[in-house]
Amino acid sequence: MELGVEFTGTEIECLKYKVMEKLKFKIQAILLNWIGAVIRIVYNNNIPCQNLLINTKSLLVNNKTVALIYFGKYEKDEFEFVMKYLPKDLPIVELGTSLGFVALNALKKTNNKIICLEANKKLIPLIEESFKLNLVASEQYQILNCALSHKKQALYFSDKGSNELGKLVEYSENVIQGIPLEDVTKLIPEEEFILISDIEGAEINFLQAESHSLNKCKMMIIELHDTEFEGCNYAINELVDIILTKNFELIEQRNNTYVFFNRMNGVIA
Repeated sequence: MELGVEFTGTEIECLKYKVMEKLKFKIQAILLNWIGAVIRIVYNNNIPCQNLLINTKSLLVNNKTVALIYFGKYEKDEFEFVMKYLPKDLPIVELGTSLGFVALNALKKTNNKIICLEANKKLIPLIEESFKLNLVASEQYQILNCALSHKKQALYFSDKGSNELGKLVEYSENVIQGIPLEDVTKLIPEEEFILISDIEGAEINFLQAESHSLNKCKMMIIELHDTEFEGCNYAINELVDIILTKNFELIEQRNNTYVFFNRMNGVIA
């Protein structure tokens, strides 16, 4: 009695393809890490990209990220949407500033101020250094070391050893102040603002909670994530539906990054 498993020709080809794809991915990761390490040394952690300098002097920023920044692949979807759609005359609220790459590119396009919300306190010095390297005037930005929440409360944050993986958790030694979007927008005197968001699922806090802050949001560039809120799970397509019910129109999508315009506030020039 034979116990061996026989595979069809199609199954064997499919298996070969999967193995080669995994191998290719691992080789790419190794090469990017090596190249990023070299770039880091050459530029002393001040990485040039899009006529900007991005400070990466932190163990939270791995060599792969350094390489992606240098070759213009870091936060590519958000960057291209900012360059394509961002108006010049409105203030910006950015949730999840990370290294400040998207914020700096947004500042290149606007004549107004940007409010940066970043939960990881270890990244704040990097953001400030990048702003200084690029000669951003202090009155043009404000950085808040807080986490987005549906109400004012103490929250727990874990950086998980990376600038890209940090998120809110059930418990951590790192306690951070959680604030609602409405409190952030109070720092803006103008009637309207632009929202840029990449906060690993915490966007549910201003999408599902009772909030009038989005009424003043004229445009939203947002990376959506499967998430949970008060015991209910939400898939990305459900988050899109929630945004559409708040009088927003979907303009463009790439991967999990979306651009929405507020139908109530007219067309952005």
